[in-house]
Amino acid sequence: MVFDPSKLRFLVVDDELHIRKIIKAVCGAMGVREIVEAQEGRTALDWLRGGKTVDNTKDRGRPFDLVICDWMMPEMTGIELLRAVRTFEKTKDLPFLMLTAENDHDRVLAAIDEGVNDYLVKPFTAEVLELKIQSVLGSS
Repeated sequence: MVFDPSKLRFLVVDDELHIRKIIKAVCGAMGVREIVEAQEGRTALDWLRGGKTVDNTKDRGRPFDLVICDWMMPEMTGIELLRAVRTFEKTKDLPFLMLTAENDHDRVLAAIDEGVNDYLVKPFTAEVLELKIQSVLGSS
């Protein structure tokens, strides 16, 4: 799939600010102009379902093209967010890239069972993140 990164809208969900900033920098370098950050899953889910304006923007209903989400977060984990995304008609096919600090086989299988498009183990390089994003968007 050939895509124009400048037209894409990404949602980055991670409770760690520095991880969100790294991901945002990599995506920006790829040419993605709109990258929305959420520090926890409940806010992200609300934005994905269109129930809350993101930073008071006018494009409240504009869908996201990709979710990049950490697994381990307080209150709502990444896997819980993924489950919710997959059960909601509007977002059930939304490309979803999961980040995890653990390279545990069972964890990877659980994410696959829940419908994740791909996963990325922390720490990661900018090059690997970019390849994963291209892969996920190409497989959607």
